[in-house]
Amino acid sequence: MGLRTNNDDDDILDSVDDEIQATLIDDDCETNIFNSASFFDSINTDESIPELLLMMKRSYMLFILKLREEYLLPQGVTNIISTYIVTLIRHLEILLNKKAVLPSAYIYSSSTSSVPKQNQKIIEIYQLHETLNGLSNIIESISKSNYQFIKNCEKYLNYDSPEQVILSSPDEPIEHAYFIPIDRTISSMLNSQPLLSEILENIQQQRISVENDSDLMLSIRDGYYGNRFDEDSLLIQLYLDDIGLTNPLGAKRDKHKMTMIINDPDRIPLKGVVGPSPLRELIGFHATTSLPRDLMHDLIEGSSQYPVGMRKVRKNCFDIQMKDILLKHFNHIDFDTDLYQCNILIHNNIEYPRCGVYVIDLKPSHEQPIFAQVIMIIKKKEKWWLLVDILNTICYDEKLSAWQIQSTTRYSLIDSNDLTYYHKGLDIYIVNNLSFVSFISRLTLH
Repeated sequence: MGLRTNNDDDDILDSVDDEIQATLIDDDCETNIFNSASFFDSINTDESIPELLLMMKRSYMLFILKLREEYLLPQGVTNIISTYIVTLIRHLEILLNKKAVLPSAYIYSSSTSSVPKQNQKIIEIYQLHETLNGLSNIIESISKSNYQFIKNCEKYLNYDSPEQVILSSPDEPIEHAYFIPIDRTISSMLNSQPLLSEILENIQQQRISVENDSDLMLSIRDGYYGNRFDEDSLLIQLYLDDIGLTNPLGAKRDKHKMTMIINDPDRIPLKGVVGPSPLRELIGFHATTSLPRDLMHDLIEGSSQYPVGMRKVRKNCFDIQMKDILLKHFNHIDFDTDLYQCNILIHNNIEYPRCGVYVIDLKPSHEQPIFAQVIMIIKKKEKWWLLVDILNTICYDEKLSAWQIQSTTRYSLIDSNDLTYYHKGLDIYIVNNLSFVSFISRLTLH
């Protein structure tokens, strides 16, 4: 195999460097986002040669894994990096080879003394060649194929490969999703001794705090039901949330919706206590003992209606059909002075937002849900009402697992206390210019 000239090598390295930079720019990655010292194990000079080679293999494997999983670099980029490193080692080998064959007279003449330095270690060129060649083979073998790389990570780094599931229907192009089961995730986390120590310390601190203050309830363990749990069991709190895959600058209706399970309490919507008590300035005020329990429960925990974004209603907000409904319900009304509106009504710890869809009734024949969309939330004489559009339920779409609905501009005024079937507001999705609501619960007629 012939050697390339320096100009040829420079061209190759420049080409590889350009490919790396272009790929990094496309993937929107930064080049200075990690500390290289953290990738490598501490060096121990007492290790044997096989142990040192294994240590270097693990360090490089961890480096490639971090680039793939944390910084989301594709396999093509990691292969370019490996090629670049191997090329560098080959150049280093050529350079050392040329230095090793220099005449010994040059070594003596370049030194201040005519006698070679004592205790100076000399490695034979064939040993150096074998060592560098072995390192190059290790680097090339790690990222040569994706399968081999995953197997090496599982063997040396306890890496858990995600499981693959098919998302698409049988008649659609195949689409896959990947996940790691929660039991494997928890098992991997609990193998960390520092994390275990923090968990045990947190549990102990909670127990001490609850013992010192009987009013505290920091977790389910502190309640009556939680007392029946095994003390050695690990409490994992998971929260279910819906996320909309839409541009926040675009339309407000979510055309795509996903369910997400999280364990971050900061993402939990505010429920229970809706704000500070208006009686907090009274002398001797206490949140639970100053007033009867039922009264404080209703006031502090939101059983009383709590509007958000309240303002007066303009007369031109209603069309003729809406005005007819309001006049029939209230008999006499001054549209300019009697009505207020809000964006969200909180009642019994339940949020009723504008544009939300609710189940207001079931058809007696086959218990098909009847949906209504909140058009406005209006108030008259300290009483809040939901002005809704009664929707026509067309059919149930098995493919989308959703009900097809259609607006009929049939308006009605309902009380939030009358919504007894399902209190969670539903979103409308537009598919092929048709409207759907995702609702799969089975309800029974009251």
